[in-house]
Amino acid sequence: MKLLLDTHSFLWFIAGSPNLSSEARRHIEDTDHQLFLSVASLWEMAIIPFHHRDPFDRLLIAQVHVEQMPIVSGDPAFDAYAIKRLW
Repeated sequence: MKLLLDTHSFLWFIAGSPNLSSEARRHIEDTDHQLFLSVASLWEMAIIPFHHRDPFDRLLIAQVHVEQMPIVSGDPAFDAYAIKRLW
């Protein structure tokens, strides 16, 4: 069976967290299952603290963080993140 792991399920599994249910852990550890992690989860993990409500800007922030490049924007809300903004 193919399984898509939610971000928290993936993080709790790799951390050995007791927050992951025993049933979820059993499914993840079952070698008959194919595990998938969405690119959206990678972006979610890359986003630094939540300072901005615009979901599209948050995706841009995640991309800038992962790609390690500055963003060209006049939006000062980006300054709350550990990224470089050029304006």
